[in-house]
Amino acid sequence: MPSVRAGEPDHVLLILAPSHRGRRLVGRSSDPGSLVSAIRGDDPVVVFVVLTPAASSTDREYVDLAALGPLPLGVGNVVRPGSDATVVAVGQLVPEAVAVADELASDIIVEVFDPRTVYLFDWAGLAASVGRTGRLVIIDDTNRFCGFAAEVVSTAAEELTLTAPPRRVTRPDGTVLPFAPELDRAAQPHRDQLVAAVRGVCGVAGASG
Repeated sequence: MPSVRAGEPDHVLLILAPSHRGRRLVGRSSDPGSLVSAIRGDDPVVVFVVLTPAASSTDREYVDLAALGPLPLGVGNVVRPGSDATVVAVGQLVPEAVAVADELASDIIVEVFDPRTVYLFDWAGLAASVGRTGRLVIIDDTNRFCGFAAEVVSTAAEELTLTAPPRRVTRPDGTVLPFAPELDRAAQPHRDQLVAAVRGVCGVAGASG
């Protein structure tokens, strides 16, 4: 904002918007420090709060509000370390990615990378993760065409060294966002799709070496 306003005083703005999809710029119930940074920052920030039963059942009772401090925006987190493939997930899809990593642990050692914010995105953190694994899968609850996963894949292909083509797990293209919760869940990316993508990018049933 300072560059937009030629150095004039900033207008601090935080927009908290409900959403039943996983797309957002910053914020997640398991990373309350990001929200602290968004509130205290000088730039406008948009937070999309996912309104699903799983996402609504937060663990805020375990958050020590007295000790809560800001997390720097644009800095991701390696939720689960690995060596065979990097899975990028945001929001409510992070626990799903961890569950898939646990399921595949006997064959494939998956690293789960949570960028925490979509924009700013932690490209350096992703590069470090892919540098350890050489393979990349993104699970994203948006459309395949022009979605968040498409941006990550294209940048990774341009700038990172990959040992296999990256893969995406997204909503299908051309799908109208359903109003009925049952139809919406059917259109969302699912765990079995992520399992297949990870196995596919690794090329074999097991890839723990």
